[in-house]
Order: sequence, then structure tokens, then C-alpha cells
Amino acid sequence: EYGGAKLPKGANRYWGKPGTSGAKQGLFLDERTGQVETILFTVPAPAPATGSGRGGTTGDEPTMPKAPRPALTQKGAAMVGDMRTDALHAALREERIDEYKLIGLLVLALAGRNVEVKSGQAGMGTRDTRREIAARLTEGGAVTSDPALLQTAARAMLTYTLSCRDNWSQSGPVARLAGDAINADAHLPNMATADFLACLSKAAVEGVALGLNVPVQPTGKATRGAVVARVGEGRWVYPQATFSGSAEAMAAEAAGERHGASWTTGTADAEAAADDAADTLPNEDSLDDEETVGTDPAEDAETGLEDEPEPEAEPIMPPRRRRLRKDTGENRAAA
Repeated sequence: EYGGAKLPKGANRYWGKPGTSGAKQGLFLDERTGQVETILFTVPAPAPATGSGRGGTTGDEPTMPKAPRPALTQKGAAMVGDMRTDALHAALREERIDEYKLIGLLVLALAGRNVEVKSGQAGMGTRDTRREIAARLTEGGAVTSDPALLQTAARAMLTYTLSCRDNWSQSGPVARLAGDAINADAHLPNMATADFLACLSKAAVEGVALGLNVPVQPTGKATRGAVVARVGEGRWVYPQATFSGSAEAMAAEAAGERHGASWTTGTADAEAAADDAADTLPNEDSLDDEETVGTDPAEDAETGLEDEPEPEAEPIMPPRRRRLRKDTGENRAAA
């Protein structure tokens, strides 16, 4: 090669003395002179074979076989999911479903992974019991047809889902509508307590006292105490705290949603917004009572005033910016 010897692959030329450092001696034919020459070279030792496992393996050990290709690709799984969804929706529209099985399907739907519920159930914390409720209906891999079990699971799921609390778990007007449908008003506690009555205005407390035939006291605190004493061990419920009026609340929520409000807004806030909007509308009676704003031509004639066009306002010119002169030594001295 280029008039010299071509060494074996991976070999390096050795320039030392023969017989040292394990150098090998090779023979080659010099094409320029036609004579046989010698050359010394070294060959690196072969690297030991190592496996891919922990700690290394020898080359004699068998290699692990490659994982077989799945029978269905990711794209195929997505296609199957679309086909199943379309078939499921068609069956829900066309197939006959008895009432008990429909209850079970609703419970399973609320336990789905694509459903997020902010539960208002006391003592739940971050625990999600929807999976546990759904597991009661699917023992053996099929939806149960036991009416008692379906009733229990449906009640538990509705209890976990519906909430009227004034926080992030509020379900909105639908919870009031559900409570009105199942007579939840009968389970409201006595609200004639010092803690709750303190949340009412003085005028509202006086209205409560008059409704209970309680004389109004000189102070609001005394009036509240008289109301508590009047009810005693009985039960009094604040009229605006009942579940009735849910239809009006849902209508107000729908109107607020059309104007950009959210369904998460509290019912009281929606009703207050509706009342405020009604207060801002013009009243025909008030318009009739007010004087008409305008100018009477007869009065203008008597006063000698004529309608003259207003003079055009002169355009406002922006102030001229003073051009800064070049900073010189004389200017600095004057400053």
C-alpha cells in the first residue's frame, strides 16, 4: 500500500525491537525493489463478549428473544374504539332497555373514567367511591338485575354526586330540582337558631318575627332571641332555603349562561343578578311621572332664542417639541 506493507485489520505498526511487547513479524514483497522485507506489528486482544443484562454475561449465554409484535396495532385499537362507541350509541337509541337495567347503566356511566365529580358528601375528602359503587353492580362481569341492589347503588351514586353546598362542589339548580322531586324539604333542620338568624338582616328578622306572631324588640339581637324562644323545640325553615322554586332558578341560570355566566355560579347569585337586571330596566310609570326632556319651540320664540348650529371646535394642535440643541461647553457653563 503506497509502496509499503498493508497490515491486517486492526493491527498497528511496531517500531521497537523484535521479540518485545508480543510484536509479530510479517513478511511482504517490496514492489519497488522486488525484495522480501520484514515488518513488526501488534494486534489488540479481542474484547470479551458482554450481554445486555445486569452484571454482564458471557458470549456463550443465549440472548433474550425479542418481544413479539402485538396482534393489534395502536391505530387498530383506536379504530375498534370508534366502532364500539358508535355501536353503543346505536344500541342506546334503538334497543329496548328495562327500567332497572337503565338505572344500572346510569350508575355505571357516572363511574366512568371520563367523568369528574366534585363530591359534596361530608367526610369524603379526596376519596372517590364511584368505583366501589359500580363494583357492586358488576359482580361476575355483568350488570346485576337485582332491584334492591340497583336501588341502593343509585341512591349512593346520587348522594355522592348531587350537592347544594356553597363551594366548589355545588351542583347548581339541578340539585334543588332533585330535592324538590323527592321531598327533601321535609329533611331540612330547624333554622330558628341564633347562628342562622344572625345571618339575616334586621328587616328580615323582623319579618320572621311578625310571621310567627312575635313582638318586635328594640334591638335585632333581642328580636332574634324572641324568635328562638318562640320556636323552642319546634321547627322553622327559612322560606328561601327550601328546594321549591328550582324551575325559576334553572331558568335564571340558563339566562345567565347565555350572557356568559357559568353553571357553577350559585343559585342565590343568579337570582340576585336577575333581580338587579330587572331593576335596571326602565319603568313606564316612572317615565310618565318625569318631565319630558327637550326644548319647546314656543319658549324659544318668547326668549328670542333661535336654533343655531354650534360652532365647530378648533382642532387641538399637539404641543411642539422643543428641539434640543447640541450640548456644548458654553451651555454647560450657563447651566
